Parts: sequence; C-alpha cells; structure tokens
Amino acid sequence: MERLKRSFADHDLENYRISLADFAECYDSWRLEKRREFSDFYIDAHYKLSYLSAWHNQEEMATYYMKKAISIGFDDYNRVAVDHVFDELLVRGGLFAELLRTQKAGRNYLTILEEGKKYSTDKCDELYYFYHPADETYLKLVKKTLNLDKIAGRGSEVKRAVNVMGWLHKELRHDGAQNDLSGHSGLEKLMYCKANELGLNCRGIATIFHDCMRALNIKSAYITCKPRNLLKMDNDCHVVNQVFIGELQRWIFLDVTMNAFVTDASGKMLNLEEIRSAIINRSALILNPEANWNNCYQLSITEYLYKYMTKNLYRFVIPVLRSGVKEQDGHCLHLLPDGYQESDCSGFLEKELINNFTSNCKAFWTKPYSKSELI
Repeated sequence: MERLKRSFADHDLENYRISLADFAECYDSWRLEKRREFSDFYIDAHYKLSYLSAWHNQEEMATYYMKKAISIGFDDYNRVAVDHVFDELLVRGGLFAELLRTQKAGRNYLTILEEGKKYSTDKCDELYYFYHPADETYLKLVKKTLNLDKIAGRGSEVKRAVNVMGWLHKELRHDGAQNDLSGHSGLEKLMYCKANELGLNCRGIATIFHDCMRALNIKSAYITCKPRNLLKMDNDCHVVNQVFIGELQRWIFLDVTMNAFVTDASGKMLNLEEIRSAIINRSALILNPEANWNNCYQLSITEYLYKYMTKNLYRFVIPVLRSGVKEQDGHCLHLLPDGYQESDCSGFLEKELINNFTSNCKAFWTKPYSKSELI
C-alpha cells in the first residue's frame, strides 16, 4: 500500500502497475471479511491506475483499468468529471468516453427498475406450484437436531421466524465464493459448514432457512432476485426467503444472509412485490436496524435497499412444480417485466432446470403458493 502511494505521488505508471498486481494477489487470497476491510482501497487503487494511464496519454490502458475499477465497485462518476486528467479522453469521444456513457446508463438501477415496472395482463393458463416435496421424517430431524423450538421461542409466527433468522445469520457466515452444496439437504449443508468452518453463499443459506421454517410448520419459499443486466457482465444475484404468516394471512420478506426485513412507515412487514413497488413509487421504507453483513458492519438503507436490492429486484425466479409434469423434471418459473424477452435471459438461466417464463405478475405471486399441501 505504501509502494502504491509513493508511485502515485511520483506519477510512476510502471511501478504503480506492478505494485497493484502484488496487492491484488494478496487481496484475492484473503477471506471476505478482510477483503471488505480493504475493498475501498482496492477499488480506489484501480481508479488511480486509470488516472495515471490517462496522465501518460495511454487511452487504452486508462479505459481498461477504469473498466476494472467499475467492475469491482467504482461508481463515483462525478469524480471522473472533476479529475481533469480525463477531460481530453471524454471530449474526444473514444473508447473511454463510450465506457463511461454505457456504464452510467447500465448502473442507474432505480431508472432501470422504473422502466421495468409494468407487467403484462396476459392469461397464464399453465398452473405452477412451488416445489416442496413433503418429507415429515426429515423435517422432524431438522427440528430436533437444531432444537428449533427453543431457538424460535413462544411468540408470534413473525417473532419465531425472525428469531430463527437471527440465529442462523450468526451461526453461518456468508461467503459468496462458496457454492450452495446443491444435492444436499439444508441440514447437511449446515452441519458440513460448521464442521469445516466454512461459509456458504446466499442460495445455500436461504435453503437452510427454508427447511427450518418448514420444520416449524411455517410456509416458506426461497426466491432468486436478479438484475436487468444491461451490460451483460453482472453475474450477481441474491437469494432470499418469503414466509407466510398465518396470523397476518400474508407473505413477508426475510433476508437471512443480511439478517434483514423491510417495513413501511406504519411498521407493516412487506413482501418482495410490495418492496419493489414502494421503491419505484418512492414510498417510505424502513430497514430493520439489526441488518448487517457477517456481523461485521451494519447495513445502511441506501447501500442495501436503494443500491443492492434495487439492482436485484428487476426479475425473479422460483423453483416450481408444473401441473401434469413429474416432480423430478425440475422446473423453475421466471417473472419478467413486460417487454423483457426470454432471449434477454440467454446465458443467465437456471442451470440443470427447465426454465419457464411469465410476465403475469399476479400469476407469479399467487399461483405458485395456491396449493397449500405443496408449500
């Protein structure tokens, strides 16, 4: 880090590039928590390498490292405008200027979400049910092994679900680089990660919580939230849960990975459909103060809800059972905004599943949950 600071002060492009390569090698070897601690420096270092490249009139290098900085989280486009070393590149209208133009448009997530606010009212005759094979023996084992009754407590269904969410959030570290251990039950995933001191990605965490809810006889669904991905370079998505609260006769959103839930101004806990609509309509939303990442730092509502989740609320995917089709065929159902084509999902489909599509919002949020014995 000191070498990087000295090289930048001296406008020494080559030594800065070599020092950043050394720092990046260390950075990539660290655990997520340590990377998070140094992520701002890491992003800034790539931005400064683009800066030095522009200072040395190296447009191609300036473009390459600006693209790298953006890909790892840089989004302060006003900084580019006031750093006059980039003025000539922006005025020239070449590769660098085009990169900034497309990146600004592709990462304006609120505008993108607003443009995708409409759904079709086309009929959806095909019946889909949330995929939920019953296995009472397994669910009893989950309940007993994890002592879920004690963890959940004796309060309302909402309180019990939130208690289990808080417990699992503390019990299992999030690691986006770790796969979801597909093919294993939720209990097996949790036991394996605990035994080997491993974290798990958001999908794996959501499926464990899903099993915990079912073991407590609380209806549950896990849902993949995905971006518009205009730039065709965002492979990130986020998997969360919704649980049906019988006392309220409604679904609510719970994000175990971030220990988060969202309410409106009156304190009403919201579901994904309501949160998406509220963001688009600029309605007041409240993030619970306990929301955090890996118990390392508290999440702000701007960072979590108006950046990260706004990006990932463009389209949704749920695992489903298609009527008249054998369960083992493995279907999923995508909800796409009106005008977003199936072909736009090419390269970003659910692997090893049969992908089905609808733009009928009502059908997506009601039909998969209408058959109670499958939930």
